[in-house]
Formats: sequence, structure tokens, C-alpha cells
Amino acid sequence: MKNKHQRLPETDRYRLLTPASGFLLFTIVQFLLLMCCMNVDFCMAQAVAPPLDSFVKDESGTVTVFVALPDSTSSTEIEVAIGSKNNIGDLFSHTYAFDQTSGLPAGLSYIRQGTDVFLGAGAITLTDAYNVKIRLKDGSGNWSSYYDYVSN
Repeated sequence: MKNKHQRLPETDRYRLLTPASGFLLFTIVQFLLLMCCMNVDFCMAQAVAPPLDSFVKDESGTVTVFVALPDSTSSTEIEVAIGSKNNIGDLFSHTYAFDQTSGLPAGLSYIRQGTDVFLGAGAITLTDAYNVKIRLKDGSGNWSSYYDYVSN
């Protein structure tokens, strides 16, 4: 009578995968790699960093918006909106092309010093309290989240 708990020969001891189970493992690994790649692409599409800081300076009715960029190479546009209370954009709204210093609408200006940008918004009348929203667009057309704040 043969022993039911007989040890496998040395050559068969580590051969646990059959061709069918090997194919299943291969398919699972491919699926997981595909999911990781899709997730990375999705995350990278949303990876536009928002501005780091901003403030509004009003000198006798001429407004300048300071924006601190996360870097000086990845942005193609800067969108600025200034509004009274919750009505964003009713006081000022413009999308500046990155490093476009000429050909701007009357009263607007653009000056960049490294990662610091000074955007002239022209002559606007700010209310006692106002909202500011700023976001950046990259070369692929993706927008960052808003950098927004209330000022008074």
C-alpha cells in the first residue's frame, strides 16, 4: 500500500503552477498593470499645480494682481476673476496668456519676474469686501484648482 502523504520528487516539488493557472496569473498581472497605468494617466491629467500665493493692490483705482506661480515653465494661461461677495467676475475677469506683454486690452498689463507675476487689471472700483479666484492652465489644456480668497 502506498503512503498517501508521500513527498514529491525533488524535480516536482516547486512545480505548483499548471499551464491554466499560469495563464490566469499572467492575466491578473496584466489587468493590474493596466489599472495602474490608467490611474497614473488620470492623476497626471489633473496634476496642474495652483498658484502659491496672491494679493490685490489698489493704488488710486488702478488695480494690480500679484500671483506667485509654482514654476515658470508649465503655465500657458492665467485666469483672474474679481467679484463682489458671491458674484465672482462682476468687477473684473480676464485670462492672461503666459508672458504676453503686448497686445493686451487697454488698461491691462503683464510683468513677470521669475515665478512672480504682476497682472495689471486696470481701473476698477473694488467693493469693501471682494472675492478673488485665480487658476492656471498648462500646455495640455488642463486647469488647476482655484486659488481663491476674500479680501477687504
